[in-house]
Amino acid sequence: MKVLVAFYSMTGNTEKLARAIAGQLGADIEHIELTKRRSGPLGIARGMLDTFLQRKPAIKPRTLDPSAYEFVIIGTPVWAGSLSGPVRSYLEANARAFNGKVAFFYARGGSGADAEMKAFGQMQELAGKPPVATMGAKQAEIKSGEYERKVTEFVKAVSKA
Repeated sequence: MKVLVAFYSMTGNTEKLARAIAGQLGADIEHIELTKRRSGPLGIARGMLDTFLQRKPAIKPRTLDPSAYEFVIIGTPVWAGSLSGPVRSYLEANARAFNGKVAFFYARGGSGADAEMKAFGQMQELAGKPPVATMGAKQAEIKSGEYERKVTEFVKAVSKA
């Protein structure tokens, strides 16, 4: 099965999950990048504002075509209880290219289960299809290594689909 893992990460938490998932699946990986790099407190504030207002910031052109994959797995940080602006931009730009199955994952700080359901709902709406699997990990789980168990379970669910 040909799999693509596409993700956006500002702090490295979502990237850590993406690389673990891609490694276990032998998947290709696409880092969703903004055309203008954001960093520091001002960059975080700008990202949160984009998320809150559901704006779609400009992202760099993709290097891998999702339509060439049987499975596309998309990862986002959850900010202000929502998916990130760059992932919103990616999903909107590529929704017609998701010919196969999709799955979603996220990294979050302190948002609760409501934020998880909201983010996955937004992703499903933009992708135009329901995910066959979802996974979320808190920042503390990522820092401690506890996320590895979740990734393994997620990969099993994806492999069965």
